[in-house]
Amino acid sequence: MCSSMSAWRCKLHSLRRLRRTAWSCNQVAALLLLIPAICLITPAWAAPRVVTLTPHATEMVFAAGGGDMIVATVNASDFPEQARHIPRFGDGIHTSLEEILRWEPDLIVSWPSLYTDRLQQLGKQVLLSRPTSLDEIASDIERIGLQLGTLSHARETALALREEIRSLSALTDESQSTSSTRAPGRTSSRSSPTSATPASIVTVVVLASADGQVVMGADPLINQVIELCGGTNPFGSSQLITPRASLEGIISTHPALIVSGSTPAASIKAVAPVRLIDPDWMYRPGPRFVLAARQLCKAIETARHETSKTDTRPDQSRDYSRHN
Repeated sequence: MCSSMSAWRCKLHSLRRLRRTAWSCNQVAALLLLIPAICLITPAWAAPRVVTLTPHATEMVFAAGGGDMIVATVNASDFPEQARHIPRFGDGIHTSLEEILRWEPDLIVSWPSLYTDRLQQLGKQVLLSRPTSLDEIASDIERIGLQLGTLSHARETALALREEIRSLSALTDESQSTSSTRAPGRTSSRSSPTSATPASIVTVVVLASADGQVVMGADPLINQVIELCGGTNPFGSSQLITPRASLEGIISTHPALIVSGSTPAASIKAVAPVRLIDPDWMYRPGPRFVLAARQLCKAIETARHETSKTDTRPDQSRDYSRHN
């Protein structure tokens, strides 16, 4: 290139190119020096601070893949094992707004309560989880995952849960079909949970207290499973989720099965066969409820089978008075 120029012009041209190159290098160096400052001014995305106000909410957040985002929870949150190491601040009922707000939560996950109403009024982001069906448990996990940025993990968990629900329905359909063929005149088809024949429906009482003074009434999850498995809850038409009851009231329903989360009193055990189910599975509307549902269905099927064997036997009424 310099061959076509005079010597001094060639030197001038080379000097200008050198200056341009040096200026570019200085710009790059300056940019590199600014990078740490830019990072300080614009920090990376920070995980939200989550507070859960019920044990089932804690389980749901872990199922959605956000367990490590929980900064505080209630005393009863004990599953999974990692939840036992999260700081505690109360039982979700006897606590205070100040205690909740002290943890500076970005998201609060809970069952609906007076606390959640007040927190929403204060402008806090609250995600309410109150599933009324098996599928809503899976849907709530996905909603939580969407809020926490863990939707992919939440969807995997929800998919596995829905597979469990489908397998439970298939198991129930099969057992109902088998049961229906045992007695003449019964149809073997069962296209919906309510299509079980009246003779095969099992009356199930679910205790909320071991002494039988409180039972499960208008609980949509438990009643859905009982109906799905071919049973009926005689207290299901109550206006309350956990209505008061009595030994006499339970006896009057003629239950074929009593389900409890703990060993009931002897007077209760004398009324009908008792099936114990882990209370954390059965009373918490979280991912593990499907485990309780499977055990409940098996217990109902066993009660149906035992009832069918005694249908033609002489009445052997129990003497309940000796247990009072």
